[in-house]
Order: sequence, then structure tokens, then C-alpha cells
Amino acid sequence: MPISDAKKISNKRWNDANMKDRYERIQLVVQKGEKETIQTHAKQHDKSLNAFINRAIKETIERETRDSLRCSIAPKSGETQ
Repeated sequence: MPISDAKKISNKRWNDANMKDRYERIQLVVQKGEKETIQTHAKQHDKSLNAFINRAIKETIERETRDSLRCSIAPKSGETQ
């Protein structure tokens, strides 16, 4: 169902009042064709492009942080505990 003009105006008012205070923008540059691939993948998983990219970033940070902690705790090669 299309969005009504009243809803569009309401959304714009909210965005104008809140977006700059609550959010920051990041410009993302990808190779030609990659945008469509990412959009298709996000849509297949019922996510917006923005939600998919945010989730991918958060999961990568969590995984790399976890891996980094594991490496710093694990004994080095040849060492015994």
C-alpha cells in the first residue's frame, strides 16, 4: 500500500527534527554491481539495505573482538599452561 502524503509529511517532520541529533551518516562505496547484490541479499532476508549493513558491521565487530580476545588468552605456540 502506498504511503499517503500526510504520512510522508509526518515522516519528513520527524526526520528533520530527530535524524541529525540521533544518527550519523556513513557513505559507503562499492564496486559496480555490488550494490544490487547486497540489496538482493538483504531483501531475501526481509531486511532493508541499511538494516543488513548495520547487522553485518555489528556481527563483524563482535566476531573480531571475540577472536582477538581468544588470541590474547590462548598460550603461544610451544608454551604450556
